[in-house]
Amino acid sequence: MSKGLTFRSMSGGLAANVVADHAKMLVRGDSYDTIKEKLHTFKEETGYDLNARQRGKSLEIEATGKTAHGATPWKGLNAISVLMAFAKQIGFANEDVSDFIDFYNKHIGFETDGNSLGCGLSDDISGNLILNVGVVKVDEGAARLLINVRYPLTVTEEQVYDGMKEIVESYNLGIIKLEHKGPLYRPAEDSMISTLMEVYQKYTGDTRSKPVVIGGATYARSMPNTVAYGSMFPNEEDRMHQKNEYISLESLKKATSIYAEAIFRLTNAKKISIDNK
Repeated sequence: MSKGLTFRSMSGGLAANVVADHAKMLVRGDSYDTIKEKLHTFKEETGYDLNARQRGKSLEIEATGKTAHGATPWKGLNAISVLMAFAKQIGFANEDVSDFIDFYNKHIGFETDGNSLGCGLSDDISGNLILNVGVVKVDEGAARLLINVRYPLTVTEEQVYDGMKEIVESYNLGIIKLEHKGPLYRPAEDSMISTLMEVYQKYTGDTRSKPVVIGGATYARSMPNTVAYGSMFPNEEDRMHQKNEYISLESLKKATSIYAEAIFRLTNAKKISIDNK
């Protein structure tokens, strides 16, 4: 532990359902030479992007990661986890802060399936539970993590909380339930799903892609008897919930044609032909 080093604050992330691409920590001590040396070594060993600069008499350490959708956190790099991993290397005079950092690295770290947190649940339909730490806020009085969990279809909300409870409480921490949205699922054999796939195949020629189960809440929750249907096509860059999110005009036109015929088909209208130009 760096002599006389005290923790001041930590913050990072914007929302629970987005992988945090920036996080920063403010520390206070008599000298920062040892921390800067450890930071240099840590960067060389891991390749992570961290920087330190003076803020008055304090030192600010900032980590940069890569953002991604909270439903696919493994596609990004969580800056909160990067910063926590480095924080473990230096230690603090604040015992509670050190315990919290130990908890994070031991039971969350860079995992996205909740396994070390006691909720690593899975099933054959939807795969592994998905866990994303979207926001961190720590000061000298309290530590808060805003976490987004997307659990498997055959699992209950209670199983998720019960799995985490023992580990969390062993660190004298607590869980506050903010929002819950139950799963939405229709089997691939459902007539609505088969109709949607037929229309998709007609306009794309893609007969290899199959209906998928994802962790996203999606717009399908806006009304009953609905599922998410596009509009990102295979092999396109996934920019969801990221900076400069966009869709190409070609994809937009194709999606419009698919949606139009799908709506007519599902409302029992006569089959129509739409010019996809």
